[in-house]
Amino acid sequence: MLSSLINVGDQVFIRIPEEIRLQGYSHYEDGTLVTVLGFLEIAYGHFNETGLRPGIYQNRLWVKVLPPDGKEYFEACDNLQLIDPAEYQRRLNERNQPSSNPLHRPNSKDFIRPLPETLFWEGDIVRIKSCNRSNSKPNPNSILFCIVGIDYLNLGRTMEIDRSDWPIYRIIDEYSSANNYLDQRLARESDLELVTRGSIWRLNHGEFEDHD
Repeated sequence: MLSSLINVGDQVFIRIPEEIRLQGYSHYEDGTLVTVLGFLEIAYGHFNETGLRPGIYQNRLWVKVLPPDGKEYFEACDNLQLIDPAEYQRRLNERNQPSSNPLHRPNSKDFIRPLPETLFWEGDIVRIKSCNRSNSKPNPNSILFCIVGIDYLNLGRTMEIDRSDWPIYRIIDEYSSANNYLDQRLARESDLELVTRGSIWRLNHGEFEDHD
């Protein structure tokens, strides 16, 4: 509930449920006063179920806080409590107005910035470049893949082990179900080549054909 009420600059108490402490949580004692510095980020792609425009948003479930020892970290919003009960009630009443967001879903005020540019979009049909080698014999039914997800927040990041690009694309055999996570695989942008644009890209670029 606090996720929709807390703001940057608020001072809040740490309040950890006993069951979480029993699981080994030991950051700070209950009653520790911390200051809210910000929130974790979350990306909503060009295809999402939130009704929001694509972009990077605040993830209010995880709060960046500054404790007395100066060691900034992210704390679960459910483990925090506003120090002023009257202010908490005022914000709660305001949030419960008919025009508010009762399901606590992300909204436009949490928007930070647009999505970074990527070579491929969700729904695009791609081919793994290695499948084009003349000495390979790929399965003709699995040579093409559909992009079902993009890890926008890790774009530009590199793997520590070999400094190669982070595999930001989730792809799946175009004949498989996108909901079957066991069939999904990760791929780097440099591993893929475009076969055809998907409907999401075409709609956003004015290239969708009208067959009516």
